[in-house]
Amino acid sequence: PASEAGPGWYCTGDIVEIDNNGFVRIVGRVKRFAKVAGEMVSLEVVEQIARHASPAAAHAATAITDPQRGEAIVLVSSDPDISREALQHAGRELGHAAIALPRKIVHVTELPLLGTGKLDYVAIHKLAEQAP
Repeated sequence: PASEAGPGWYCTGDIVEIDNNGFVRIVGRVKRFAKVAGEMVSLEVVEQIARHASPAAAHAATAITDPQRGEAIVLVSSDPDISREALQHAGRELGHAAIALPRKIVHVTELPLLGTGKLDYVAIHKLAEQAP
């Protein structure tokens, strides 16, 4: 593995402390955000809007590189009928700004999960990047 921290390090999103003996202790978790046109947008809020618009389906938000806006939000959803219009309506009902709405929606049969049953955000990000 490798990351911005160098070879041998993998970015998990965890905040850790490393003691003098080299032991690692997890002390927190980095929140999931996208930087859209200079604004920080919570991906949790995007998912909340999607759940409000379509409560029976599974949804996950991620961000991909956008050359003009920095990042663009992509919603991956198991609801084949969810639309940007439904998300706009839900966002207004919840009082969220339009910047929290995804630029693109990727429809999937089911969202990828880890062995623990949690969403696999690495696989979700790849789906978002590969979508037309």
